[in-house]
Amino acid sequence: MSHTSMGILTVIAEGTVASPHSLHLESTTAIVLEGRVVMGDLENLPHAMELLFGLIYGLNLEYPQQLRNTVEFIQRVLLSLGPKTLKPKIQSLKNLLMQ
Repeated sequence: MSHTSMGILTVIAEGTVASPHSLHLESTTAIVLEGRVVMGDLENLPHAMELLFGLIYGLNLEYPQQLRNTVEFIQRVLLSLGPKTLKPKIQSLKNLLMQ
């Protein structure tokens, strides 16, 4: 975790049957910034996402290069923030999801 610039940590209770593709929306979550847990015991994954975006804007953090398309998709498509023109890669994902 020390090399993680930002992320959401999901803690799954022992004995929980989990598939690799599960989101675990009701599990305990925490926000990690620069290798440290800055907020823990959050209610659920959507709440953690909301707080992470608030921290990014409030602390004026730069997005990790690996997450640039993910963050841009969330901002532009899911939250309708910013210009309406999208990169071709993000536009094709939006088109697939909106079918």
